[in-house]
Amino acid sequence: MLYTLGLVAAARASGLKMFLHHHSYAYIDRRSGLMATLCAIGGARLQHVFLAQSMQEAFFARYPQKSAALLLPNAIFVPTRPTRATRSAGRIRVGLLSNLGPEKGLYDFIETARQVKAAQLPVEMLLAGPVPRPQDAEAINAAEAEGLLRALGPLYGKDKYAFFQKLDLFLFPTRYLNEAQPTVIYEALAAGVPVLAFARGAIADQVRDCLPSLPLETVFASAALAAIHDYALLPAGERDRISALASARHAEDREQGRQTIRFLANVG
Repeated sequence: MLYTLGLVAAARASGLKMFLHHHSYAYIDRRSGLMATLCAIGGARLQHVFLAQSMQEAFFARYPQKSAALLLPNAIFVPTRPTRATRSAGRIRVGLLSNLGPEKGLYDFIETARQVKAAQLPVEMLLAGPVPRPQDAEAINAAEAEGLLRALGPLYGKDKYAFFQKLDLFLFPTRYLNEAQPTVIYEALAAGVPVLAFARGAIADQVRDCLPSLPLETVFASAALAAIHDYALLPAGERDRISALASARHAEDREQGRQTIRFLANVG
């Protein structure tokens, strides 16, 4: 932020137009004197670019000003993908893909898998992504040995795309304090996969009415079990409708991003 402050001061002194693209909630959830100073120095010439409308509102509530603002969702970085033609009734697949650890909800997913197995639901739990800490890898191995889930390891490119194509539901119980707008959620939505997640950062704006995001105080595994149970009982046609809604959420935000990129490209 100190580096950005220097850039804003130099740009202001040079009479340049300035755009500040926000990607963190660290200074939105908690007030930052540096950010307040940065906004004061930038003044009316500083235009803010936010990930979502809710992020813009939260920022201006924290740092009152009349600066213009633009929206550039992370959906712009996720290409549109064809979704599965149909989703059959009965057995479903539920997944998580991330840098696996406590902050990204690994243990919430494992506990969800344990409750799913105890409830004898027709569900396959799929886990993917790198595991930086040995103790987390051990927990995953133990859960797989119990028959709670199937661990697929790190997935990239076509393999990652194929992972999302298999899923019926994507869980993202992130506990990362500065979570903003996870790209992986858009990857799921682009594949037509509805997402159940904590309402951190701008996630509620991402998923909107596809599946309701969960308040941070929610016991995730219990809420996820109920959602999975209800989803497993849906007829194929209703699953197709929800899948189409997920795809539409990504497409809408991607188009918003394209409009902002076009505007920025024509700024002289």
